[in-house]
Amino acid sequence: MMEGELSSKEALGMRPARLDLTIPKLSISTELDLRTTLKQHNIVSIFVPGFHLGPIYGENDIRSTLGEAKHKVKFDVDEKGIDAAAVTALSMMSRSYATRVKIDRPFYFRLILKTKNPFALKNGAEIFSGRVVDP
Repeated sequence: MMEGELSSKEALGMRPARLDLTIPKLSISTELDLRTTLKQHNIVSIFVPGFHLGPIYGENDIRSTLGEAKHKVKFDVDEKGIDAAAVTALSMMSRSYATRVKIDRPFYFRLILKTKNPFALKNGAEIFSGRVVDP
């Protein structure tokens, strides 16, 4: 910057200042039924039994339907700071004919993205992983 020129902050009248800000303690939480929201956006075929999980199961796709779709958010502010959490849960219902699987010991699982959508995350990206210790 040359002598006599104003910085962009100075040109906008901005300068360092101290601020004493008081915010009340607050707690906000909400729970949404995403089925309603999806239907409002004309996403309805997933609620009818059909082959919807092709990107996950490939050629072994199963007839499935969306059971529940919930989203919960909790946001707290107090003298210690901010604590926030959110979770989205989807449950799928499907028909199984002769196959039974019993998982009775700890296991790990991963949710991996398989897509042909060029605008999505990288194909094969891990979306979620977890461990069940007491099934």
